[in-house]
Amino acid sequence: MRKYVILLIIGSLICSSFFVLGDAKTLDERKTINIEPICVSKPILKQNDQYIEVSIEESNSYLMETGKPILPIITKTISLPYGSKITNVEVTSIKINELMINNNIKPSSSPIPLNIMKTEKIELVEDKDFYKNDEFYPAEWFKYYVGSGLKQKDHVLYLTIQLYPIRYSPKNNIIKYCEYFEINIDYYEPSNTINFPDEYEMVIIAPSLFKEELQPLVDHKNNIGVTTILKTTEDIFNEYTGFDKPEQIKYFIKDAFENWGIHYVLFCGGLNSLIKATPRDDPNQGSVDWYVPVRYTNLRMGGGIDDPGYISDLYYADIYDAEGNFSTWDKDRYGNSDGIYANWHFGAQRDIIDSYPDVYVGRLACRNEKEVNTMVSKIINYETQPVDSSWFNKIVLVGGDTFDDTNEGNYFEGEEENQKAIEYMDGFTPVKCWSSNRDSGGLVPEPDDVIASISEGCGFLFFAGHGSPEIWETHWAGGPFNREARTKAINWYDFLKLKNADKLPVTVIGSCHGSQFNITALDCLNFWFNKIVNLFGLDDLKKPPVNTIMPTPECFTWFLTRVSNGGALSTIGNTGIGYGYTGNSGDLDGDGIDDPDCVERLGGYIETIFFRAYGVDNIDILGETWGSAVTSYNNIYPPMSSQTDCKTVQQWVLFGDPSLKIGGY
Repeated sequence: MRKYVILLIIGSLICSSFFVLGDAKTLDERKTINIEPICVSKPILKQNDQYIEVSIEESNSYLMETGKPILPIITKTISLPYGSKITNVEVTSIKINELMINNNIKPSSSPIPLNIMKTEKIELVEDKDFYKNDEFYPAEWFKYYVGSGLKQKDHVLYLTIQLYPIRYSPKNNIIKYCEYFEINIDYYEPSNTINFPDEYEMVIIAPSLFKEELQPLVDHKNNIGVTTILKTTEDIFNEYTGFDKPEQIKYFIKDAFENWGIHYVLFCGGLNSLIKATPRDDPNQGSVDWYVPVRYTNLRMGGGIDDPGYISDLYYADIYDAEGNFSTWDKDRYGNSDGIYANWHFGAQRDIIDSYPDVYVGRLACRNEKEVNTMVSKIINYETQPVDSSWFNKIVLVGGDTFDDTNEGNYFEGEEENQKAIEYMDGFTPVKCWSSNRDSGGLVPEPDDVIASISEGCGFLFFAGHGSPEIWETHWAGGPFNREARTKAINWYDFLKLKNADKLPVTVIGSCHGSQFNITALDCLNFWFNKIVNLFGLDDLKKPPVNTIMPTPECFTWFLTRVSNGGALSTIGNTGIGYGYTGNSGDLDGDGIDDPDCVERLGGYIETIFFRAYGVDNIDILGETWGSAVTSYNNIYPPMSSQTDCKTVQQWVLFGDPSLKIGGY
C-alpha cells in the first residue's frame, strides 16, 4: 500500500493554489468527504501495428501529451459551497501491481491546427528521448486542480482530481497499476451562506458614443424582467484604477457583481475603425483604438509560431481565483507578478489562471452606431415574442473532411462534429451541407448551398472546418488533400446575400481565427509586405503577422452576426488558431460513448457540448450555454494541465447578448 497525501503547502507545486485556512471564526468545523472507493479493473492491452494501446474500463479521460504514451485517467469533479476552504486532499492507491509488456505504448499525436494555408498528412511521431527514460510516467498517482466558478447561477468551488491508475516506465517496458483508490477531502464550509445582492442582473459596458443607441435595449431588458444598467467606459476609467484599462474594467465588474449581484456582462464596442486601427498597444492589451478594451494572452503555442497572443474575453468573466481572490491572470504559483498577462512558462513562472466564468460575458464588437442599432433591433425583435418553430426547429450543419487521417481511421471530422450536435438536439431537423453529399446530389459546404440554407431560417447553425478572419472552408470527403481539392471558400462578404430577415440562428463556428475581431481592411497589406521582405531576405523589416490576404474590414463571425436583413443572432468562435485531433484513442470525455477524438477533445468537444447544454441540459440563456460549455470542458480537461486545453477555453469568444433567451419569450 502506498499513501500519497498532498497538503496545502505542496498543492501550490501542482497547477493551482489551494485555499488557505483563513479566519476560523468565519468557518464551521472541519468536514470530511470520503469518496466511495474507486475500483480499477485490470489493464486491457491491445497490440496495434508497432504499438500497444492500454485502457481500463473505468477511465473517463486520457493523458495525451504530444509524443508521449496515451494513458487512461479517472477524473472526479466535485463542487463545494462557495467560500469553502480545502485543507487537505488525501488519495490512497491500494494494491500496486507490475506488468511487463513487449512493446512501447502508443504515443499521442499532436493537436492539429485548423489552418487553411496547408494541410499536412498526419504522422504519429514518438518522443525518442522520453521512450529512453526508465522513470515512471506520470510521476505520481494523481494530481488535482481547484477553480471558483458558476454552476448555472450558483457560485461553487470546483475540485477536479485526476487519478492515474497506470504508470509506465518506457525504457523497461513495465507498467504499474493499482486496483483501487480511496479519496478523502478535508475542508471548512463558510459558517454563513454567502449571498450576493440582486439589484441588477446585467450590466452593459460601452463608450458614451453608443449610449443613446443602447437605451432601447436597456429599456427592453428591464421591461422583460432582466434588470439592466449601462455603465460607460469613460466613467469606469475615471472611477477605477488598475495595471491597465482592461484591469480597470475587470475591477468594475467585480464591484458590480459584489454590490449589484450581476450575472451577465455585455460589452458593446470593438475597434473604432473599419479601415485602419492599432489592434494591440502592448503584449497585454489593446485600448487606444478600442471602444471597449481587450485583454491579450501571452500563451504562445509552438513557441510563438501559431499565434502572437490572442484576445480572451474569458479574462473578464473569471473574476475570482481558486482562493477567492481577484483573478489577475498575472500571478505565478508563488503569487509573483511580472507584468506579462496570461503567460505560459514551462516552470515556476507560469501564470496560474482559474479559467472558470464567475459571470457570463458576451460582446457586440460594434465599430459604429449603425452596427449598434442593427444588433439592438435583432435582440429586441427576437425576444419580443416566441419564435416560429417552423424555422427555429432547424439546425444547419456545415462540415466536411477536416484532416488527412487515412492512417488514423479516415474520419470526416467536420461531419462527425456536426453529427454529435444533432444527437444532442432532439426535435431539431438537421439541414446537412456536407462534403460527403457531393456524389449524392445533396447540399454541400459551398457558398450557394450554405447561403440558401441559412436564408430559409434556422434556430441553430454550426460550421466545423478550417478558416481565417476572412473565409471558411473544408475538404471534400476522402481527399485528396491538396489546396486545389478544397471546397469553394465561403467569404465574409458572401453573408451580404443572406435573406433570412428575423429568422436568426445561434451560431457556433469551428475554425482558426474566425472570431479574430482585431482586424481592419488594411491589415492585409502586412501579409503582402512580408512576402516582399521574405523575397529579399530582409527579415528585420517584417511586420506583425496577420491572417488575412485580402481587405477584410471585420472578422468572419462578427460580420455574420452584425449583417443587416438576416445573418446570425449570435456567434461563438476562436480568436486564435483552433485545434483538433484525429483518430480514436478511446472514450476521452468519459460519457460512455466512444466517439472519434475530434468530437471528444479540443475545439470539436467544446463546440459540441454547447449544443448539449441547450438540447440535453435545457439551458436556454445564451451566456449560460456558453459558460456551461467552458465549465464542463474545464472539469474534464483542467486548463492548467495543458496549454492547448487552456487556449481552447480562453480564445472561445461569444458575440451576442449573454442574457438572451434562446427561442424568445
